Amino acid sequence: MTPEPTTGYVDAEGNPIDALRWADLSRNNEYGLLAEDTADPLIVQTRWHGINVPDHGTQPFGVTLSIRQGSVTHTVEVATYPDRAAALAGHKIILAALKAAKTTRTYTLALQETLWPPRTSHP
Repeated sequence: MTPEPTTGYVDAEGNPIDALRWADLSRNNEYGLLAEDTADPLIVQTRWHGINVPDHGTQPFGVTLSIRQGSVTHTVEVATYPDRAAALAGHKIILAALKAAKTTRTYTLALQETLWPPRTSHP
């Protein structure tokens, strides 16, 4: 069971840790990589960041998209999550949406619809 979110540093299981332990874990790329898949030509990664500041919208897990152009890789974080389970579920949803898309334009539309669905009702 994941502990309640706290402000500060957490490990990949969501347990509070101190700054020295976070610094040590964050140097280990394998520890931080939770999932990686390809939706050609995009690379979808879900990573542990370990910094949690809920009041400022900073969450310890994120899904990134990368595209390689020659020797350069461009990466953008597209979603963040409060815990490992939510991040891995989000990874699957984003990956499925991207695999269903056929062009760069439809990738963008797929992400918009998946991450920011239109409101069906207004208050």
